[in-house]
Parts: sequence; structure tokens; C-alpha cells
Amino acid sequence: MIIWNGDEFLKVAEHAIHGATRRSAEIVAKRARTLCPWESGELATSITIEESKFKNGGHMVVAQGPGNYNKYYASFVELGTHKMKSQPYLRPALKRSKSEIMKEFDGILND
Repeated sequence: MIIWNGDEFLKVAEHAIHGATRRSAEIVAKRARTLCPWESGELATSITIEESKFKNGGHMVVAQGPGNYNKYYASFVELGTHKMKSQPYLRPALKRSKSEIMKEFDGILND
């Protein structure tokens, strides 16, 4: 007789995915800090990882967030304005981290 314990499997899978998203966000955040334009260093040091408040969870790399609105210019630097050329650092960090992120998720699938 085969007994399927789906709830236990889902718990284990959710835990593994949660860890992989956290580690992936750390990879992107670290790279974004190095790519970030460095004048005072404040923008780079403001880059953090936060848990998503969405129903299915996950993690986000943010350059400004609750209690950190004094770095309001983070999106201006990333995207530019009509007066300032963009200096992307978050999107390139994600793009350059793809293979490392894939390894994180491959690791949980192969365990």
C-alpha cells in the first residue's frame, strides 16, 4: 500500500523554496550593492532584503522601504528622470545573477 502524505511534502517544499528565494535575494542584493553608483555609499548600504507580504511569500531586494524613505531617490538612480540619466544597478544585478539563482533552485530540486 502506498500512502501519499501531500501536506508534509508541501511543507518541506515550501520551506526549501523559502530558503532558495532568500539566498537568491541575498545574491542579487550583494551584486546590486557593488553596481550601485557610489558617492556617499548611502544608497548601496540601504539595499536590503525583505519578505514579501503577498499571499505566497517570497523575498524582495529593496533600496528603500518602511522607515527608509530618506532614500527616495533610489528609483531615480535606477530609472533616471527627465533631468538625470539612469544608472541601473538592480536590474543588471538580477540579470547577472540568473545562473547563481538557477543553481539555488536546482539544488532544492536535486536534493
